[in-house]
Amino acid sequence: MTGEVIRSSKTTAVRYEKSRPGELAHMDVKKFRRIPEGGGWRTRGETVTNHQSRLNKTGVGHDHVQPLVDNYSRLPPDQPPVTNVMAGYT
Repeated sequence: MTGEVIRSSKTTAVRYEKSRPGELAHMDVKKFRRIPEGGGWRTRGETVTNHQSRLNKTGVGHDHVQPLVDNYSRLPPDQPPVTNVMAGYT
């Protein structure tokens, strides 16, 4: 071992930067479980069949969130410079 870093490619990563807001956006879908009041079915000691019948009556299921993030880099307009430095925006 010589200590030399072995890489499959010597080329650098291709970076991209967009010049206008909205040119490139990233969307993600996140699914959250709705947990009923009092906890889930396992904490109450229910059986699977009892749990399934209660699901059909109570509307317990999933909520979906779809955040859309713009790729254009810029400072948030309403943040003071101190928080921008702490967040690494500068």
